[in-house]
Amino acid sequence: SSGCLEHLAKRSCSRAPLHRAMGYLDDALVAKLTELALPELQQEVKAFHDAWAAAGLPPRAVDGAFAGAVFYSGDDAVKEGGPEHLAAVKESIVDRLRELTRLAPELGKMRREYEAKGAKEPEVIMGRPSPALIEFAELYPQYVNLGGCARR
Repeated sequence: SSGCLEHLAKRSCSRAPLHRAMGYLDDALVAKLTELALPELQQEVKAFHDAWAAAGLPPRAVDGAFAGAVFYSGDDAVKEGGPEHLAAVKESIVDRLRELTRLAPELGKMRREYEAKGAKEPEVIMGRPSPALIEFAELYPQYVNLGGCARR
């Protein structure tokens, strides 16, 4: 109820432990936590780099920007940059690494096909794009432009 939210702001609500803080972590915090997380994620990073190279894709840095927006849903009393936030950043990086590792062969194939076309303008793609096409459009806007509905 709205009364409960008023009490929660004062930290006096008896149901306060049931409430969760939700939102995106600040980009600067994500970048800082990424630096802390990467040493523990070397196996996943190596698998990503290997798959990317095998697909003929150019090297890609795994840095603070790589994780993208990191959503955190948890206790609102946690320390900023604490273990809970670090865990959210690690999870985001691992999810992104695994997704791009899985998509690497298809992205490499698409890149070769579009390079062979030698088009002067990006091809406009209509309709619902696949996850690979969404990534491809972000990586290679010179080849495709998503003209319909794309998840962002």
